Parts: sequence; C-alpha cells; structure tokens
Amino acid sequence: MEIAAMLSQLGCVTHSGDLLEKVDTRTKLTEAENKLFKNHPEVAYHPLNRIPHLEQVALMIRNQNDLQAPTVAEGDAPESLSEETLLGAQMLFFAGPYEDLRIAGASHTQTIESRTTISKASTTILLKPWVASARPWMRC
Repeated sequence: MEIAAMLSQLGCVTHSGDLLEKVDTRTKLTEAENKLFKNHPEVAYHPLNRIPHLEQVALMIRNQNDLQAPTVAEGDAPESLSEETLLGAQMLFFAGPYEDLRIAGASHTQTIESRTTISKASTTILLKPWVASARPWMRC
C-alpha cells in the first residue's frame, strides 16, 4: 500500500504545470482538461504493470478513482481483483478528500467521521469501516 500511495500520482507527470496549478487551486477545468486529469491513474498503470511484483500496486492506482466499476488487467474478470487490491484502491480514493478536509482545518477525527461516505463523480460509495478508520498517510 505504501508503494501505491507514493506512486498514485505518477501519471500527473504527463500534465502541464498550468493544468496541475488549476487542479491544485481548484480552478474550474474545461471538459478536456478534466478528462485529461482524470486519466492520470490509467497513464501510471501501464508502465507500473510491466514492473515485476508491482502488478497489484498498478491495479490499485488504476482503480483509485472508479471503485464502482473496477478495471483489471486485460483478459481478467473484475472479480479477479484481490480484496487487498480493492482495499488499496479504496484507500487511495479516500486520501484525496481526507487531505482536502485536513488542509481546511478539520481534525483527523472530524475528517474520518464526515468522510465515511464520499460522494465523487455523482457516485456515493460507503467505505468499509476498516478503510474509513485507517489514517491515510500520503498526499494524493
């Protein structure tokens, strides 16, 4: 999980500094910019999946933004994702909103309590209690 956290934003290296600045300052993105930015997990997945022993890390990163319809390696069924891989993707998904609330001044406890359910891209996902109680330790 720690490796996935450290590499979760690897795909962002393909983005311009202007786009990353807009994302960081929460400036409204154009439709094209939004699509480009949301694709960064997929961009990171491809090189990471080719590195021996990082296949599950690559799948965690690939699925960090879409927990309702997990994407697996080509030729595999969605059910082939291990519980550990899904948990890792959920933790990466949770870390972004967690960080936003902490930066805004919320305590760890307040953040966890308010983020047990996360709405993202019009999808509400109820996180497993053991994910919601975990303390994310990375920047996303």
